[in-house]
Amino acid sequence: EIQAPVPEAKVHTLDSLLTKVMKNYRFNGNALVAIKGYPIFEYSNGYADLYTKTPLNFNTAFQIASVSKGFTAMCIMILYEQGKIDLNDSVTKFIPEFPFERITIKQLLQHTSGLQNYMYFVDNFWNKDQAITNEDVLTLINDHNPQLNFRPGYRHLYNNTGYAILALLVERVSGQRFYTFVKEKIFTPLGMDNSFAWNKDVTDTLKNVATGFTRKGYRYRKFAHNPLDEVLGDKSIYTTAGDMLKWDQALYSNKLIGDSLLSLSFTKTKLSRGREYNYGFGWRL
Repeated sequence: EIQAPVPEAKVHTLDSLLTKVMKNYRFNGNALVAIKGYPIFEYSNGYADLYTKTPLNFNTAFQIASVSKGFTAMCIMILYEQGKIDLNDSVTKFIPEFPFERITIKQLLQHTSGLQNYMYFVDNFWNKDQAITNEDVLTLINDHNPQLNFRPGYRHLYNNTGYAILALLVERVSGQRFYTFVKEKIFTPLGMDNSFAWNKDVTDTLKNVATGFTRKGYRYRKFAHNPLDEVLGDKSIYTTAGDMLKWDQALYSNKLIGDSLLSLSFTKTKLSRGREYNYGFGWRL
């Protein structure tokens, strides 16, 4: 059992201060603060769905956008530790129809591939009423013959396409859907019972998920579902504050991969010209 790293009186003081701040700013959401893995503050307030006035609770799952990339990178490192891939392998070794032979797995992880943003192709060439998969994203890229923004390894440019391709690579190498792999290799071992990667079978039946809204004047409008939400790897993982603490703590241990591979994941990107960039595998450093 984790022991409190600060005196109980200090925990009570921090809890009181943070609660006051949350109430003053009318915070809508879930918050957790931990010191050395010990939760000293938990707060849940507001609505999971503004229209139905469904209240949030601490097990409400939120879509965590690009924080999902850390999970995708971990999936790749698990495959690497299993000896199924090498980080310097060309992507085409596992995805032969990928159109750029010189791009490596490591370059996708580090955002040094030079790939264009796939979201442009989805926005402009995909029927918004149709479901989409990562395989469809690859087809779109091939059908519209994109050029690279720069020679692979030459620059660092944050890139969602690389992580969508990494999720597809996980599927090709493992023979499993990405959402199944991330559940079996990360969520289940860590006890992240309220976490999942988007998939229609699960998402359509879940009730305790926060819904996004945008405000225009005094009115709020619910965000409509977008096919982009269905593309995995760069986003579209749903989780809770409590599960994120379990994930955080796993990054200081070898519960998922060995210490040397964890260290490698947090190593700065080194460009072909020798310059270093403060980004590891899915993580800003």
